[in-house]
Amino acid sequence: MEDDSAVKQVHKSYLFTRDYSVFAVMLLLVLGPLAFFQFQSSTIALIYVGVLLLQFGLAVRAARVHGCRFVTTVLARKSAEP
Repeated sequence: MEDDSAVKQVHKSYLFTRDYSVFAVMLLLVLGPLAFFQFQSSTIALIYVGVLLLQFGLAVRAARVHGCRFVTTVLARKSAEP
């Protein structure tokens, strides 16, 4: 199945979203605490951390969806083989 173009594409999408979610959590852990030192207002820092948290949540959700699509595509292609 690894040579199938549909499987390759959905696998690339899954890997990208998985890696992006790891990158998003690293941004949250590093830049989140720094925001409270850099911004004058704690309200702005909280909004910034909230946006980083939202980005992480959306990236994790996308990785889960692409992971399910990856498995579904492989199973569908495998079951369609003669």
